[in-house]
Amino acid sequence: MYLIIPLTLASAVLGLPHPIRNPSNSVLTGGSGACPGAPPVPSGAIPGDGCNGAPLPTRSPSASRRGQPKKRQDTSHCAVVTLAQYQASPLKAGIEPIASNEWGSDFNLVVNPSDFPDRPLHFCYSTSTIPATLNDSPTCQVSISQIHGNVLDGATDVSLQVAQGNAASHTVTTQKASSIVSSTSVGVTLGIPDLGGIDVSQSLAIESDLVQGDSHTTDDNQTTTITITAHATKPGPCNIDLNLTTCTVEATATLPGFYTGFVWFNYPTTRQGHFKWSLTVEQLPAEQRSDNVTLTDSITATSYGNFTSLCT
Repeated sequence: MYLIIPLTLASAVLGLPHPIRNPSNSVLTGGSGACPGAPPVPSGAIPGDGCNGAPLPTRSPSASRRGQPKKRQDTSHCAVVTLAQYQASPLKAGIEPIASNEWGSDFNLVVNPSDFPDRPLHFCYSTSTIPATLNDSPTCQVSISQIHGNVLDGATDVSLQVAQGNAASHTVTTQKASSIVSSTSVGVTLGIPDLGGIDVSQSLAIESDLVQGDSHTTDDNQTTTITITAHATKPGPCNIDLNLTTCTVEATATLPGFYTGFVWFNYPTTRQGHFKWSLTVEQLPAEQRSDNVTLTDSITATSYGNFTSLCT
Protein backbone atom coordinates (compact mmCIF):
# COMPACT_ATOMS: atom_id res chain seq x y z
CA MET A 1 0.00 0.00 0.00
CA TYR A 2 1.40 3.40 -0.96
CA LEU A 3 1.08 6.75 0.69
CA ILE A 4 -1.24 9.34 -0.84
CA ILE A 5 0.60 12.66 -0.91
CA PRO A 6 -1.51 15.75 -1.66
CA LEU A 7 0.21 18.38 -3.74
CA THR A 8 0.82 20.86 -0.92
CA LEU A 9 2.11 18.13 1.38
CA ALA A 10 4.48 16.87 -1.32
CA SER A 11 6.00 20.34 -1.53
CA ALA A 12 6.44 20.43 2.23
CA VAL A 13 8.04 16.98 2.33
CA LEU A 14 10.57 18.00 -0.31
CA GLY A 15 11.27 21.32 1.39
CA LEU A 16 10.41 23.25 -1.75
CA PRO A 17 9.55 26.94 -1.52
CA HIS A 18 6.73 27.24 -4.04
CA PRO A 19 3.61 25.43 -5.23
CA ILE A 20 3.19 24.77 -8.95
CA ARG A 21 3.34 27.95 -11.02
CA ASN A 22 2.54 28.61 -14.64
CA PRO A 23 4.41 31.20 -16.77
CA SER A 24 2.04 33.97 -15.68
CA ASN A 25 3.06 33.25 -12.05
CA SER A 26 -0.47 32.32 -11.01
CA VAL A 27 -0.70 29.27 -8.78
CA LEU A 28 -2.07 26.01 -10.14
CA THR A 29 -4.02 23.69 -7.92
CA GLY A 30 -3.42 19.99 -8.32
CA GLY A 31 -6.73 18.77 -6.95
CA SER A 32 -7.35 15.20 -5.78
CA GLY A 33 -6.97 13.71 -9.26
CA ALA A 34 -10.30 11.90 -9.06
CA CYS A 35 -12.39 12.39 -12.20
CA PRO A 36 -16.11 11.55 -12.51
CA GLY A 37 -16.55 7.93 -13.53
CA ALA A 38 -12.82 7.13 -13.29
CA PRO A 39 -11.37 4.45 -10.98
CA PRO A 40 -9.81 5.59 -7.69
CA VAL A 41 -6.51 7.41 -8.00
CA PRO A 42 -3.53 5.20 -7.04
CA SER A 43 -1.73 6.09 -3.87
CA GLY A 44 1.40 8.21 -4.29
CA ALA A 45 0.19 9.60 -7.63
CA ILE A 46 -0.53 13.23 -8.51
CA PRO A 47 -1.93 14.23 -11.93
CA GLY A 48 -0.33 16.91 -14.07
CA ASP A 49 -3.52 18.05 -15.79
CA GLY A 50 -7.22 18.44 -15.19
CA CYS A 51 -9.79 15.79 -15.98
CA ASN A 52 -9.64 14.67 -19.62
CA GLY A 53 -6.60 16.86 -20.18
CA ALA A 54 -8.29 20.13 -19.22
CA PRO A 55 -6.00 22.91 -17.98
CA LEU A 56 -5.54 22.99 -14.25
CA PRO A 57 -7.65 25.68 -12.56
CA THR A 58 -5.93 28.80 -11.34
CA ARG A 59 -6.44 30.98 -8.33
CA SER A 60 -4.88 34.20 -7.14
CA PRO A 61 -1.42 34.10 -5.53
CA SER A 62 -2.78 35.86 -2.43
CA ALA A 63 -5.35 33.13 -1.92
CA SER A 64 -2.78 30.39 -2.41
CA ARG A 65 -0.54 31.74 0.34
CA ARG A 66 -3.18 31.21 2.97
CA GLY A 67 -2.53 27.93 4.70
CA GLN A 68 0.65 27.28 2.70
CA PRO A 69 3.17 25.24 4.75
CA LYS A 70 6.27 27.02 5.98
CA LYS A 71 9.50 26.41 4.10
CA ARG A 72 11.55 23.65 5.68
CA GLN A 73 15.19 24.32 6.56
CA ASP A 74 17.29 22.50 3.98
CA THR A 75 19.77 20.06 5.53
CA SER A 76 21.03 18.34 2.40
CA HIS A 77 23.05 19.08 -0.67
CA CYS A 78 21.02 18.08 -3.72
CA ALA A 79 21.71 17.68 -7.42
CA VAL A 80 19.18 17.49 -10.26
CA VAL A 81 18.86 13.96 -11.66
CA THR A 82 18.97 13.79 -15.46
CA LEU A 83 16.94 11.30 -17.48
CA ALA A 84 20.10 9.29 -18.28
CA GLN A 85 21.02 9.16 -14.58
CA TYR A 86 17.51 8.04 -13.72
CA GLN A 87 17.68 5.26 -16.30
CA ALA A 88 20.86 3.92 -14.62
CA SER A 89 19.49 4.29 -11.08
CA PRO A 90 17.73 1.70 -8.87
CA LEU A 91 14.58 3.86 -9.11
CA LYS A 92 13.76 2.53 -12.57
CA ALA A 93 13.09 -1.04 -11.42
CA GLY A 94 10.87 0.17 -8.58
CA ILE A 95 8.78 3.04 -9.91
CA GLU A 96 8.02 2.03 -13.52
CA PRO A 97 6.15 -1.20 -12.66
CA ILE A 98 3.77 0.88 -10.53
CA ALA A 99 2.93 3.11 -13.50
CA SER A 100 2.66 0.14 -15.86
CA ASN A 101 0.29 -1.70 -13.55
CA GLU A 102 -1.89 1.36 -12.98
CA TRP A 103 -1.98 3.02 -16.39
CA GLY A 104 -0.06 0.90 -18.91
CA SER A 105 3.51 0.78 -20.21
CA ASP A 106 3.02 3.06 -23.25
CA PHE A 107 4.23 6.13 -21.37
CA ASN A 108 6.75 8.82 -22.24
CA LEU A 109 8.92 9.11 -19.14
CA VAL A 110 10.01 12.59 -18.05
CA VAL A 111 11.98 13.95 -15.09
CA ASN A 112 12.13 17.58 -13.97
CA PRO A 113 9.51 19.00 -16.38
CA SER A 114 9.86 22.75 -16.72
CA ASP A 115 6.14 23.38 -16.23
CA PHE A 116 6.16 21.66 -12.83
CA PRO A 117 9.26 22.98 -11.00
CA ASP A 118 7.85 21.93 -7.63
CA ARG A 119 7.86 18.25 -8.63
CA PRO A 120 11.52 17.63 -9.57
CA LEU A 121 13.71 14.58 -9.11
CA HIS A 122 16.79 15.18 -6.97
CA PHE A 123 19.66 13.21 -5.51
CA CYS A 124 20.73 14.51 -2.10
CA TYR A 125 23.66 14.03 0.24
CA SER A 126 23.19 14.35 3.96
CA THR A 127 25.16 17.19 5.55
CA SER A 128 24.91 15.79 9.07
CA THR A 129 28.13 14.65 10.75
CA ILE A 130 29.11 11.24 9.32
CA PRO A 131 30.66 8.92 11.94
CA ALA A 132 33.94 7.28 10.92
CA THR A 133 34.91 3.85 12.25
CA LEU A 134 38.49 2.66 12.71
CA ASN A 135 39.38 -0.24 10.42
CA ASP A 136 41.96 -1.54 12.93
CA SER A 137 43.79 -0.50 16.11
CA PRO A 138 46.23 2.40 15.65
CA THR A 139 49.88 1.52 15.01
CA CYS A 140 52.04 3.71 17.25
CA GLN A 141 55.75 4.46 17.51
CA VAL A 142 57.71 6.41 20.12
CA SER A 143 60.63 8.56 19.02
CA ILE A 144 62.77 11.45 20.22
CA SER A 145 63.04 14.77 18.44
CA GLN A 146 66.08 16.83 19.34
CA ILE A 147 65.95 20.62 19.53
CA HIS A 148 69.39 22.22 19.31
CA GLY A 149 70.63 25.37 20.98
CA ASN A 150 73.92 26.97 21.96
CA VAL A 151 75.06 28.94 25.04
CA LEU A 152 77.19 31.83 23.86
CA ASP A 153 80.37 33.13 25.47
CA GLY A 154 79.56 35.16 28.55
CA ALA A 155 76.07 33.65 28.90
CA THR A 156 74.79 30.95 31.25
CA ASP A 157 71.54 29.95 29.52
CA VAL A 158 69.74 29.72 26.21
CA SER A 159 66.00 29.93 25.34
CA LEU A 160 64.55 27.14 23.21
CA GLN A 161 61.04 26.70 21.81
CA VAL A 162 59.24 23.40 22.33
CA ALA A 163 55.94 22.21 20.84
CA GLN A 164 53.37 20.69 23.18
CA GLY A 165 49.99 19.12 22.44
CA ASN A 166 48.70 17.02 19.54
CA ALA A 167 48.53 17.29 15.77
CA ALA A 168 46.94 15.15 13.09
CA SER A 169 46.97 14.88 9.32
CA HIS A 170 43.91 13.47 7.54
CA THR A 171 43.88 12.25 3.95
CA VAL A 172 40.26 11.60 2.97
CA THR A 173 39.71 9.57 -0.21
CA THR A 174 36.50 8.68 -2.04
CA GLN A 175 36.75 4.89 -2.31
CA LYS A 176 33.24 4.36 -3.71
CA ALA A 177 31.39 7.13 -5.49
CA SER A 178 27.65 7.30 -6.13
CA SER A 179 26.25 7.16 -9.65
CA ILE A 180 25.21 10.82 -9.32
CA VAL A 181 28.11 13.29 -9.33
CA SER A 182 27.35 16.83 -8.30
CA SER A 183 28.63 19.72 -10.39
CA THR A 184 29.88 21.44 -7.24
CA SER A 185 31.90 20.25 -4.26
CA VAL A 186 30.04 18.96 -1.22
CA GLY A 187 30.78 19.89 2.38
CA VAL A 188 31.24 16.77 4.49
CA THR A 189 31.88 16.56 8.24
CA LEU A 190 33.43 13.34 9.55
CA GLY A 191 33.09 12.28 13.16
CA ILE A 192 36.58 11.14 14.24
CA PRO A 193 36.74 8.23 16.70
CA ASP A 194 39.08 7.96 19.70
CA LEU A 195 42.63 7.16 18.63
CA GLY A 196 43.65 5.54 21.90
CA GLY A 197 45.47 8.18 23.87
CA ILE A 198 46.13 10.91 21.30
CA ASP A 199 43.55 13.64 21.68
CA VAL A 200 42.52 14.98 18.26
CA SER A 201 39.48 16.94 17.11
CA GLN A 202 36.28 14.90 17.19
CA SER A 203 35.12 16.22 13.81
CA LEU A 204 36.75 17.07 10.50
CA ALA A 205 35.15 19.32 7.87
CA ILE A 206 36.22 18.85 4.24
CA GLU A 207 35.06 19.92 0.79
CA SER A 208 35.01 17.11 -1.78
CA ASP A 209 33.76 16.49 -5.32
CA LEU A 210 33.06 12.88 -4.20
CA VAL A 211 34.49 11.55 -7.47
CA GLN A 212 36.02 8.06 -7.39
CA GLY A 213 39.64 8.40 -6.19
CA ASP A 214 39.21 12.06 -5.18
CA SER A 215 41.54 12.80 -2.25
CA HIS A 216 41.99 15.75 0.11
CA THR A 217 44.56 16.25 2.89
CA THR A 218 43.69 18.38 5.91
CA ASP A 219 45.91 19.23 8.90
CA ASP A 220 44.50 19.49 12.40
CA ASN A 221 47.17 21.20 14.51
CA GLN A 222 46.34 21.59 18.19
CA THR A 223 49.88 22.23 19.39
CA THR A 224 51.16 25.25 21.27
CA THR A 225 54.74 26.47 21.50
CA ILE A 226 56.34 27.11 24.86
CA THR A 227 59.73 28.66 25.62
CA ILE A 228 62.20 26.67 27.77
CA THR A 229 65.29 28.21 29.32
CA ALA A 230 68.18 25.76 29.52
CA HIS A 231 70.93 26.60 32.01
CA ALA A 232 74.63 25.81 31.54
CA THR A 233 77.86 26.29 33.52
CA LYS A 234 79.89 27.20 30.42
CA PRO A 235 79.39 28.11 26.77
CA GLY A 236 78.53 25.25 24.45
CA PRO A 237 75.65 23.25 22.98
CA CYS A 238 72.37 22.82 24.83
CA ASN A 239 69.83 20.37 23.46
CA ILE A 240 66.28 19.37 24.37
CA ASP A 241 65.05 15.82 23.83
CA LEU A 242 61.31 15.85 23.07
CA ASN A 243 59.34 12.58 23.31
CA LEU A 244 57.01 11.99 20.38
CA THR A 245 54.29 9.38 19.99
CA THR A 246 53.08 8.96 16.40
CA CYS A 247 50.07 6.79 15.51
CA THR A 248 48.70 5.86 12.10
CA VAL A 249 45.30 4.34 11.38
CA GLU A 250 42.64 4.22 8.68
CA ALA A 251 38.96 4.91 9.27
CA THR A 252 35.94 4.41 7.02
CA ALA A 253 32.76 6.49 6.79
CA THR A 254 29.59 6.10 4.74
CA LEU A 255 27.99 9.26 3.36
CA PRO A 256 24.28 8.61 2.77
CA GLY A 257 22.91 9.60 -0.62
CA PHE A 258 19.22 9.32 -1.50
CA TYR A 259 16.78 10.09 -4.30
CA THR A 260 13.80 12.30 -3.57
CA GLY A 261 10.99 13.75 -5.67
CA PHE A 262 8.88 12.63 -8.61
CA VAL A 263 9.01 10.68 -11.85
CA TRP A 264 6.58 11.70 -14.59
CA PHE A 265 4.58 9.46 -16.93
CA ASN A 266 2.92 11.12 -19.92
CA TYR A 267 0.40 9.06 -21.93
CA PRO A 268 -1.00 9.43 -25.44
CA THR A 269 -4.56 8.96 -24.15
CA THR A 270 -6.17 9.65 -20.80
CA ARG A 271 -5.60 7.19 -17.99
CA GLN A 272 -8.01 7.47 -15.08
CA GLY A 273 -9.03 10.79 -16.60
CA HIS A 274 -5.54 12.30 -17.07
CA PHE A 275 -2.78 12.40 -19.69
CA LYS A 276 -0.02 13.21 -17.18
CA TRP A 277 0.79 11.44 -13.93
CA SER A 278 3.63 11.83 -11.45
CA LEU A 279 4.68 9.27 -8.85
CA THR A 280 6.67 10.11 -5.73
CA VAL A 281 9.80 7.99 -5.25
CA GLU A 282 9.43 8.26 -1.47
CA GLN A 283 7.05 5.31 -1.60
CA LEU A 284 9.88 2.98 -2.69
CA PRO A 285 11.90 0.91 -0.19
CA ALA A 286 15.02 2.63 1.16
CA GLU A 287 17.38 0.34 -0.76
CA GLN A 288 15.83 1.47 -4.06
CA ARG A 289 16.29 5.14 -3.19
CA SER A 290 19.83 4.97 -1.75
CA ASP A 291 23.23 5.33 -3.40
CA ASN A 292 25.84 5.83 -0.70
CA VAL A 293 29.43 7.11 -0.89
CA THR A 294 32.29 5.37 0.95
CA LEU A 295 35.10 7.56 2.29
CA THR A 296 38.38 6.49 3.90
CA ASP A 297 40.41 8.69 6.23
CA SER A 298 44.12 7.89 6.56
CA ILE A 299 45.11 9.49 9.86
CA THR A 300 48.58 10.27 11.17
CA ALA A 301 48.44 11.70 14.70
CA THR A 302 51.39 12.91 16.76
CA SER A 303 51.54 13.67 20.49
CA TYR A 304 54.29 16.01 21.70
CA GLY A 305 55.08 14.76 25.20
CA ASN A 306 57.71 15.09 27.92
CA PHE A 307 61.10 16.66 27.33
CA THR A 308 64.51 16.93 29.01
CA SER A 309 67.36 19.37 28.48
CA LEU A 310 71.07 18.58 28.33
CA CYS A 311 73.88 21.13 28.19
CA THR A 312 77.51 20.08 27.74
